[in-house]
Amino acid sequence: MADRGLRSPRTRRQRELEDHYWDFFINVAPKDAHNKLADHIRSAPEDRSTPSGPMPTPLNHVRAHTRDRAKICTDLVGIVDLQHDDDGDLVLSGSDIPEEARYAIVCLVPAPYDPETSPGVGGQVPVQNGLMVSFILSAYLRESGYFATMRAAAQKDVAKLAVRAGLGSFDATGRFRTPRHGTDVWVADIVYTDFPLAESNS
Repeated sequence: MADRGLRSPRTRRQRELEDHYWDFFINVAPKDAHNKLADHIRSAPEDRSTPSGPMPTPLNHVRAHTRDRAKICTDLVGIVDLQHDDDGDLVLSGSDIPEEARYAIVCLVPAPYDPETSPGVGGQVPVQNGLMVSFILSAYLRESGYFATMRAAAQKDVAKLAVRAGLGSFDATGRFRTPRHGTDVWVADIVYTDFPLAESNS
């Protein structure tokens, strides 16, 4: 009786089919716009909610809880105090910073494939993961009674906020790089809020 624990080697045809499928999954954009999850998340309404109960105290506990919410899909979270833009380098092309915003919450997600050059469903997974973090976090802050909204912008611009938040730096080629993931990261849609958060530097 054959040992079921031993698997026969893949045939050349199997390898070709797997390579073809993977290339399609990563690099071919969906033809039907309804299959682009990122568009649906960005178009979801941002209703302002009324807190269902008193805010927990002390405030530092709420700050820690906010970071925990952001870490659902990522462990790279930073905060930027927008009132300390002494260099005037936080102007984001294609997006504006809301007047009500005091802080920007920056979340990074791993991106083994660059979503800007990989339009397939698999290539867009980092965008979707980042949007889920931003969507849940902004909804939580609004539920707590504060202003919060998420805004998209060009990666080269939101990367400036990630650098200001201490999450990484630009390398010699101008690419954003983190100590943990190198350049294989995606900066999620930025969450802007007036929730009193302490600026991060690590």
